[in-house]
Amino acid sequence: MAKLKKYLLFALGGAVLGWIVSIFIAPAFQGWFLTPGSDLAALCPCKDVINATTSGIIRIQLVCMAIGIVGFVVLGVFILRGKKDQAQPASPTPPASPAT
Repeated sequence: MAKLKKYLLFALGGAVLGWIVSIFIAPAFQGWFLTPGSDLAALCPCKDVINATTSGIIRIQLVCMAIGIVGFVVLGVFILRGKKDQAQPASPTPPASPAT
């Protein structure tokens, strides 16, 4: 149960980090992704543009959170396995039997 808590903490940390990263990259990505060609009409349906932009930003945030979760869980597996290997003491060698 303790390992599961640690993995969940890594997943939560990854989700938060992914969300924070998405805040910075979403506007630039949306601008690049939604840039139309040069033949766009001057007027646009604003409601559709707002809905598309908002849903795109939310989608980017969810994808970044998922990437953060997976990345941090994988990182947590490597870290926790490394600590487990370091925590195990070397197996004691049996004492030499007295020669008779």
